Amino acid sequence: TDLRGYGVQTKVDYNKYFPKFSVTHRIGMGKIKLADSLDAVDYSWNQGFLGMSIPLNFSKNSYYRSLSMDVVGGYRNYVTSQDHVLPNNTQVGLYVNFYNLQQRSYRQLASRFGQFIGLGVTHKKQVRQDAYQLFDAKAILLLPGLGLTHSLKLKSQYHQVFSGNSRTIVLDAPRGYSAHIGSEQGLLSTVEYALPLAYPDWSVGPLLFFKRVRTNLFFDYADNLNGKGYYSTGLELITDVGLLRFGDVFNLPIGVRLSYLSDVKSDALMDRIGVQLVLDR
Repeated sequence: TDLRGYGVQTKVDYNKYFPKFSVTHRIGMGKIKLADSLDAVDYSWNQGFLGMSIPLNFSKNSYYRSLSMDVVGGYRNYVTSQDHVLPNNTQVGLYVNFYNLQQRSYRQLASRFGQFIGLGVTHKKQVRQDAYQLFDAKAILLLPGLGLTHSLKLKSQYHQVFSGNSRTIVLDAPRGYSAHIGSEQGLLSTVEYALPLAYPDWSVGPLLFFKRVRTNLFFDYADNLNGKGYYSTGLELITDVGLLRFGDVFNLPIGVRLSYLSDVKSDALMDRIGVQLVLDR
């Protein structure tokens, strides 16, 4: 799942040669908030991509360091309800990602110290609309929490659209909101504190293994940098479930999210409280 709904992704990597190649296909469904509308409408997506990656490994001692340069091209097909239309598009993009992560133990939820920086430029052509270029920048800082197994994550993601006169851009929103069709520039920032609560190590026959129960405390803030900002804050309670006794390979995080939404047009407190299913987070 992502902030837009629920989906399934299939990915095949071919690593025999250098550079590496991949094929990715995604299908899913969810809700999206249209511009200047309070209502979210149902929509589904069907996406396919071809990728080529040049990964460079600079790991040393207890740190994993990697720099990758990726070229990805493909298509996105959308189907929406209530006569709302999201235009299908083709795209090709160039992305550079850098990781620096300290190795973690089995019980640590994340690296106690790490950084990620990602930069990307994507050229998109939508049906019956002008082509445009989208610049993305993402930065993540991982810091130690109060306990040895706790983790503090600071994340910021910026986007900027260049050229073209008409376009429809699907953007992630703070947790608890539907995704929305966004402006030409924007910033999404997150503060998240994660900690494990229990390790039940409980098997249900040969099919399921309940490995860990954990929680995330979060604050997400989105701003279109033109005076419009809104946020959500709350917690997620998640159980890590292993399938077929191969929890490290087939791991299904499943849980529930409770969030307070600042941008709901209601004075009633319960209208501002959102409860959602969480998968793969």
